[in-house]
Amino acid sequence: VAMYDGAMNTRDGQVTDSTVWEDLIGASDIKVIINENNYFTDEGLVLNSVQNYFPQAVVDVINGNSFTFEFSIADLNVIGRDFATIVNAAADRFALFYRTSNGVLEFKFAGCPGPQRNIIQNALPILQDAVITITYEIGGNSIIYINGQHVSTMPAQGAFEAVDLFFGHKEETKLFSALFRGFRIYNRALTAEEVQHNFNVDAKTETPDEPTPEEPTVENLVIPQDQWVISGHCTTLVGKDGHPNSPMVAAGGVDSA
Repeated sequence: VAMYDGAMNTRDGQVTDSTVWEDLIGASDIKVIINENNYFTDEGLVLNSVQNYFPQAVVDVINGNSFTFEFSIADLNVIGRDFATIVNAAADRFALFYRTSNGVLEFKFAGCPGPQRNIIQNALPILQDAVITITYEIGGNSIIYINGQHVSTMPAQGAFEAVDLFFGHKEETKLFSALFRGFRIYNRALTAEEVQHNFNVDAKTETPDEPTPEEPTVENLVIPQDQWVISGHCTTLVGKDGHPNSPMVAAGGVDSA
């Protein structure tokens, strides 16, 4: 569906006063709220107590049989009394959030009750600089990785049936500020090896493969939409066959009980 790069927020490069976070491989741009507390830097989008909505194409992927939702976040500051709602959908069909009462990062998926959710302990230090990856497959598992490392697995509960999807929150009990460096979204569940590879490229501990003329590059982002569904920090495109292709250089809860 899309690639959103915090260090290249438009197709023409970084425009720090832009009110749109442009999709670098399609037309699914995000309209973002820009003011004195919400703005682009050279690294990404500083967000403070507002909601920015993903386009319908992204929602459709989340509502499919499998997906990977991956993003880079830094400098999270909890403002809300009860939660810091990072990514959310109406009726909590998708809810990734920090819970202040016990310091956990919690993923509520497809409306599941507490005992069936992914839980990560002692999460606030993690959220100061992390790449967070969620893979989900109906009939399989909901898995969370932090910086390429597996941290939680729970059985998947079914389709999300989300009507929207947004990052940030404007409800008083769920407010936070943070730097978002980028997003990538796939229409399948990445393997653990692929997740680790993505993080290694992000962290510059692994050199991306040299792209061939047929592979997409930053200058030539022509990708068949039935094969590529992505959004980005510093990433490597991965096809349905599971093989990583060209490097994508980019920068780079939510709710309640």
